[in-house]
Amino acid sequence: MKKDTDKKKSVVKNNKFYEKAVCYVVGILFIVLAILSINMVEFLPGTMIMLSLLFFCICYYYQEDKEKQLLVYLLFGLGVGLLIFAVFYTLMETM
Repeated sequence: MKKDTDKKKSVVKNNKFYEKAVCYVVGILFIVLAILSINMVEFLPGTMIMLSLLFFCICYYYQEDKEKQLLVYLLFGLGVGLLIFAVFYTLMETM
């Protein structure tokens, strides 16, 4: 029984490592796109979509933490709102 719980803990710890690594990669991509969008406005919708993806990654990382449920809900709402705004911004710029 103890061996089974140790396996589960190591799997959860390993999954958290990959979740954190994905958050770092998305954060670096967001920073690159933010720098590019300063120079060229065409990268702005992609930057907003990448920021919303970063918010979703952070939400997924803190999903099981009961103390940070407000943070999860707030970031999820901001991510959805930013995603909708990015889509409308892209539609208005192309028309």
